[in-house]
Amino acid sequence: QYMLSNPGARGNEFRLGNEGTYAEAYFTGHVLKTSAAKDPFFDANLTFAYGAQMNSQYSDHPSIPDYASVVQAFAKGGNFDGLHFSAWAGKRFYRDVDLHMNDFFYFADMSGVGGGVEDIDVGNGTAAIALMQHSDNTVQKATNGIPSKQAIDLRLRDFHLFAHETLNFWLAAGYSAPGTGKKFNPPPTTGTGTPPAGSYDIPVDYEAGNGVAAGVRWRHAFDEKSRNDFAVMYGTGVMENFTMDNSVAYAQTGTKVNSRKRTRIVENPVFELEHWGISAGLVYEDADSGADSDSHSRWYSVGIRPIYYFTEHFHLALDRKSTRLNSSH
Repeated sequence: QYMLSNPGARGNEFRLGNEGTYAEAYFTGHVLKTSAAKDPFFDANLTFAYGAQMNSQYSDHPSIPDYASVVQAFAKGGNFDGLHFSAWAGKRFYRDVDLHMNDFFYFADMSGVGGGVEDIDVGNGTAAIALMQHSDNTVQKATNGIPSKQAIDLRLRDFHLFAHETLNFWLAAGYSAPGTGKKFNPPPTTGTGTPPAGSYDIPVDYEAGNGVAAGVRWRHAFDEKSRNDFAVMYGTGVMENFTMDNSVAYAQTGTKVNSRKRTRIVENPVFELEHWGISAGLVYEDADSGADSDSHSRWYSVGIRPIYYFTEHFHLALDRKSTRLNSSH
């Protein structure tokens, strides 16, 4: 069930035949259901995720059980009193397009907990603003409460250049506060199954962290089903990895988080023909971790996925990928 990828690579490389058992169940309650696009609406959304560890043939090892979690729980409503915008709050997938063959949401993936306003009509496209937060509750007894990263997210979506050309702009700024605390590192259990009380509190000292992320994605539509996406992104400090979750909630003193930076370029053409579907992905990243040594890395990834459609429901899909990760001082 373990995914194969290069250390430091940002996507699930070689996705076809390289994924564990995973499922999501989406539930939406229409408190106020709309019949037209600009009618008032209010929805409650809930998404459960399930993953099976599959450590044995028919059941899992008791020390590594299956898991179920809530990955989305948010409310969204809008178009009230003739004002055409929507507001949301909660935990949600707040992201843009993905490189599907890698399961890689490479552009503006700020999924997590927060709230914001979106679908604001600006004449040529729509605007959105959100405030997001990512916390780390493994640090306790902290001087400033549970350490967390705060970020403001600004987006301009579907800005039309010409009939078949659109741009999406993204800008995010993040901040994490300084402080001290203690991190609990669970040891191997004793014979009673209980670790010695208070023996594994590790002091943690962290400084103020900040950073920005910016990106633009250009889409060219060849026709109704075929298109090309090209994106360029740059991130620094606590926003260096372009996400909220799976990132630092605090800048530990001495790790030089504020010196981190990353450039990402992604090219993703998709073609839908009569009996064929063809998609390709090209990714380039140049990153600096800010460390004193081995701080610089480059990631290259090139892949193509042809799909032959026997019928509407029976397809044959193939993947061919080549990746490389280089590290240097």
